[in-house]
Amino acid sequence: MKFYGKFFEQLIFFPVFYKLKKGFIDFWIPIFLIAKKEDYALFHSTGGFVPFIKEDTIDLIHKKPQDFLVKSYDVSGLKVNLIESYKELVQIGDSNSKGTQSTFLSIFGNFLRFQRGLNNYTIKTDKLSSKATKLREAIMTSKDPEDALFNLFPTALGFHSLAIKEDVEVLNSFTNHIQDAIREIRNAYDELLNRVEKEIVS
Repeated sequence: MKFYGKFFEQLIFFPVFYKLKKGFIDFWIPIFLIAKKEDYALFHSTGGFVPFIKEDTIDLIHKKPQDFLVKSYDVSGLKVNLIESYKELVQIGDSNSKGTQSTFLSIFGNFLRFQRGLNNYTIKTDKLSSKATKLREAIMTSKDPEDALFNLFPTALGFHSLAIKEDVEVLNSFTNHIQDAIREIRNAYDELLNRVEKEIVS
């Protein structure tokens, strides 16, 4: 992995150096970010990974470019097998992929969307199994796609050295465990309603 800390300062001051107007800068930065979205991950120095580039993100980059970093990843080797397991989990097919790194970032983006779709009860309830609870916390606290997918999520489910193994059975077992945990988290609120209904009936 590589960090490019001065990236946005250079990106912003390049048009300034050539005496281009601010209107062009406002246009230039989002176009560059969109064009290169398959090649890097955008990070805020304190907020972590930025999965979606919005208008307020662009404004922050203009105001404090020194607060943003660009990170590239090495997702070759054994990690590709783990990525394939995640692709099966989140149903990302090859037709939607523009490369291993792009798929890798898309997978993590799906986990973030899943987390943001959880209601307050599901976020706070202790009526979950230990593994589902640990996975929920790992998703909630993760700030880096690589660390989350290759370390935090496997560790939460008891697969501590998954990223360095090439055991198909272990990978399949991990896929099953994470599917079960996600299903449990997703159904937590429905289970609450079922318990309430049973109490009312009884």
